[in-house]
Amino acid sequence: MTKLLVAVLAMALFSPAAAETIRMRDGSYHSGEVVSADDDVVRIKFAENGLELELKWDQLASGEAQRLRTRQATEKASRFKIDGEVIYTRSDTLEGIVLDETPDKVKLRTARGTKDVAKSGIMKREKTQINMLSVYTPDEMYAAKAALYKLETPAGNFDLAELCLAIGLFVKAKEHFTKALELDPTWKGRVDPKLAKADSGIKEAEAAVMLKEAEKLVTDDKLEEAVAKFKEIIEKYPGTAAAVKAADLANKGEGDVTALKGEQKKDADKKTAKSYYDEMKSLIGKVIAKKDLTFDDIKGYAEKGLAIEILDNLATKLKVDRKQLEMDWKARELDEWKTASYGEGSWLMDPADLAIEKGTSQDDIAKKREKEALIASLKKQAGDQRKLVNEWWAKQNTTARINWLTAYAAEKTMMIKPVEHVNCNKCAGKGLVGSSSLCLRCLGTGLDRVVSYK
Repeated sequence: MTKLLVAVLAMALFSPAAAETIRMRDGSYHSGEVVSADDDVVRIKFAENGLELELKWDQLASGEAQRLRTRQATEKASRFKIDGEVIYTRSDTLEGIVLDETPDKVKLRTARGTKDVAKSGIMKREKTQINMLSVYTPDEMYAAKAALYKLETPAGNFDLAELCLAIGLFVKAKEHFTKALELDPTWKGRVDPKLAKADSGIKEAEAAVMLKEAEKLVTDDKLEEAVAKFKEIIEKYPGTAAAVKAADLANKGEGDVTALKGEQKKDADKKTAKSYYDEMKSLIGKVIAKKDLTFDDIKGYAEKGLAIEILDNLATKLKVDRKQLEMDWKARELDEWKTASYGEGSWLMDPADLAIEKGTSQDDIAKKREKEALIASLKKQAGDQRKLVNEWWAKQNTTARINWLTAYAAEKTMMIKPVEHVNCNKCAGKGLVGSSSLCLRCLGTGLDRVVSYK
């Protein structure tokens, strides 16, 4: 890892604790700083004597305990947030950490690696908060963070170990929990439960590696070896998620290799689909944020560019071959259908037929002519509105745009069922508001268009 990267991470990760006034249950006040805390105890370093004491929460005043608990929860939830930027270019949207900037380019660390972005191609830049784990690897975070803790103290090792637990570095977590206990055996009550979590994480990770090896044997038609490996996982790592899955696969494998392969493919397709849907949601959110794109630009992207970019990004993130990923995606077998609605933009996809035209015919000539005149008037109003597509799109909020574009992308690029319709929620399917006013939500069609896709 470069010195620059370490420096950027260090600034993001390190924020020294500040001394504050802490009120105790007996009514006394003390100046100190919270060193660490969990569900049972809080560890405070008192400024007046330099002592670091572990207290039960009920030793603090009730309001004070609640305040510190709330703050700890907030800090824990935001511990991986870091200042970043979103950079919009004509062809891409990049999100990450600025590592360096010159008059000509911006060096950006993203989930897809480090990118040099020419300033001449940048349309817009925005500040944002991003998750560090989407940009840095756990090992990079550890390399930067370890140097910032007082590892000669039990508290420093304990806190670093907790970070390691949170980012999945279970071996490192165990190492630092053990060191904390060596430095101060009185930490045993707090360390032992955490050590158990670290050991559990290590077992889960080791079992997951073995499971991948076993699944590879299935792919290679080495069924007997695969079943033996499944049984080894069950015996060596009982209770782990991998062992549960291995037991199921072993049973299927002993009976039918075809069934086993089918189960394996089904599981892989399900995981790929989740990643695909998540990436689609992310990219749609980014493209609708681009203010300079017309409605036709966005539709064109959904029809052609979106699916390509999703697969490009997934191949990088999942570290798989791009062509193989595309082949697997085209051959996917999924049970679950997802749904998306065009909402109040359904009229953009459906014929301009008015709901009122579907009513029963009138025998009375005067009423028939009156209805025909109303239909003609409504059709003209609806037709005029249908010409104002970009104006309509500009008025839609972010959620409505995301929903519309999701439905459109699904209908144009994915497996779908026959399109369904439900009644417009403003006019209840009548196409009219009152007796004669055009429903401007559905433009008289009375319908919302719904797509089921996978």
